[in-house]
Amino acid sequence: MLSRTLAGSRVVLRMDEHLLHVISGGRVVKTMPPPIPPGRLPLLKGVRAATEALPPSGPIGPVTVQRLVNGNGRVMVAGQYRRIGAVHSGKVVNVIVEDTHFRIVYDGEELAVHPRTSDKPVTRVKTWPSRQSRPPRQASHEDTASSKS
Repeated sequence: MLSRTLAGSRVVLRMDEHLLHVISGGRVVKTMPPPIPPGRLPLLKGVRAATEALPPSGPIGPVTVQRLVNGNGRVMVAGQYRRIGAVHSGKVVNVIVEDTHFRIVYDGEELAVHPRTSDKPVTRVKTWPSRQSRPPRQASHEDTASSKS
């Protein structure tokens, strides 16, 4: 189940480390976790090592964003929830958003690499660690008028 737009077309599947890249028309159109473990790859018929660099995907470049890890150990970036681990709950992590994957980094240590399965844009770049550390909200004219009545 790749995409309706790819129905009937020939695609190339490329497995790099722990990611599966779907290539169509000389561009990466989708990235996902591989359906088989890397140790089983040599058992497949017709498999050969990649000799060329991974082709480009969309016009998205690497962007670093911050996210607060929730109580379940997850963060959301570009509409995708990514699990890091409950042990990191409450930490503010940096997520490097690349064309084909997300790299989650905390204090210079890479915690996880997740495939990017959608091309939704990143709309929030910075997060606040907690409500107490947010700057105070500026009272608007309507707020002061409604509190007087």
